[in-house]
Amino acid sequence: MKSTVMKKLSVSMVTLMIISILSPVLAFAGAYFKDINYAANGTVTGQVYFDGTVGTTVYGSGSSVTVSVYDRNGNLVTTTTATYSTYTNGAYYYSIAPVVTSATYSVYNPIQLKIVSHLLTAPAVSDFVYKQALPPFVSPGGSTGGGGGGGTTGSALDATSGTISASALKSAFASASTVEIKIKETLAIPASALVDAAKKADAKLVITGENGTYELPLSVLDLDALAKAVGVAVDDLKINVGITKLTGTSAKAVTDAATAIGASPLSDAVDFTLVAEGKDGKKFVIDSFGDTYVKRTIKLNKAASETATAVLYNPTLGTFSFVPSTFSDTTATFLRTGNSVYVAIENTASFDDVAGHWAQDDIELLASKLVVDGVGAGKFEAERDITRAEFAALAVKSLGLNVSSVVTDTYFDDVDADEWYAGYIAAAQEAGLVDGYEDGTFKPEQDISREELSALVVRALKYAGVDTAVTAAKQAAALAKFSDADEIVWAQVEVATAIELSIVNGVTDTTLDVTANATRAESATMLKRLLSKAGFIE
Repeated sequence: MKSTVMKKLSVSMVTLMIISILSPVLAFAGAYFKDINYAANGTVTGQVYFDGTVGTTVYGSGSSVTVSVYDRNGNLVTTTTATYSTYTNGAYYYSIAPVVTSATYSVYNPIQLKIVSHLLTAPAVSDFVYKQALPPFVSPGGSTGGGGGGGTTGSALDATSGTISASALKSAFASASTVEIKIKETLAIPASALVDAAKKADAKLVITGENGTYELPLSVLDLDALAKAVGVAVDDLKINVGITKLTGTSAKAVTDAATAIGASPLSDAVDFTLVAEGKDGKKFVIDSFGDTYVKRTIKLNKAASETATAVLYNPTLGTFSFVPSTFSDTTATFLRTGNSVYVAIENTASFDDVAGHWAQDDIELLASKLVVDGVGAGKFEAERDITRAEFAALAVKSLGLNVSSVVTDTYFDDVDADEWYAGYIAAAQEAGLVDGYEDGTFKPEQDISREELSALVVRALKYAGVDTAVTAAKQAAALAKFSDADEIVWAQVEVATAIELSIVNGVTDTTLDVTANATRAESATMLKRLLSKAGFIE
């Protein structure tokens, strides 16, 4: 009996050894994407390759892996396979089977690819990949489209005349949620053409002009309220869009303001406007979109560095403020919840007292982007505690929120409308970032604790559209690493979430020290992580 069993085991072992010798073997820890292409027709192609450092499995001719395609918000769009192609320079290459994503006409919504396998030390995730644009205004027959008044030409509507017909716009929205329009600088949109489209939750206009692009969700336009504001029915309402370059003394004022802070413009200053207009000429300016971030782009006149940023220009005060923004070689893309004049600038900040400090890079990067300020005389005072008012102001700046210069409601008994921080605290309260105490106070001059700081940062992340949902099990695991987690008074969920999202670290491997006051350095570092996580900076 034993002899027979041993013979069978021997034969099995020999067979497995022969198979393993004859089959290509892949031992890998990482997977990487290469040459990913998102074509204008929605087709995704490219390659994935694997290195060989740990683990073993059998790969070779006929083998494949599953590739998942996600939208920019992390929602699964579709899946495809990548089939073994070749072995080159120590890597195994797989070709991704062409797959068409869900239909969209927009070139401004990227995709992301991912491979998850028990053989990988971490999921393989591609960079965001943007769809290639169709050649503009080329009809299916290949001839160049033309004409004003909103004629349909290929994948977009031509409104370079400054107007667009209601019928053309209605027809375009009947077959797509996103409609692209080409203009020069201005466009008058008949609101009647948007009524049915606005019933779609994801309906939007992508308006491309000579000076920039405006990606306008129809959800930010309350057509009935706008019509009422100008005293007409919706059928008699126009929405005027402007993407207008500043010229003359207005442009010079922007350049002078940049020079005054040691910065230089990277683009022309562009005024983005939305105005509701009735048939008698009465107008209502739309300068706020509530809590909805609206994407826009402006063209760069020269390449940007890491310290570049888009900024809002306040023509009344002659000042700049940070706008969440990212850069390509030719374009600045920015997000904001309102309209104004915007320009891209190059700015470099440094402080004598942070040289060699552990937070130097984060502090100087955010100072260059006008998120944090020094205290004068080339100093930052990184180790100084930061107050509740100061950090509320930094959070509001980081999110690019509107701050009123005239505060009519401070929300808290101890916040005087004349204080420098009143507008910031009001904006933070309206955005749901801060709470007061049971006695109706905010205690603006009180130093903020690491616990409070963690909670505010997580709320800011959520406001920015980041998924902050963390399971109870992961929250418990995050806190279990720290011996003093029981010192958290009220923000257990927020602190655990901040740890899980890599926003907050312990002061040591085993302690959080949540009751300690937060420093200016810690605040800058958390804000930098927040902005990176939200995609508000590179």
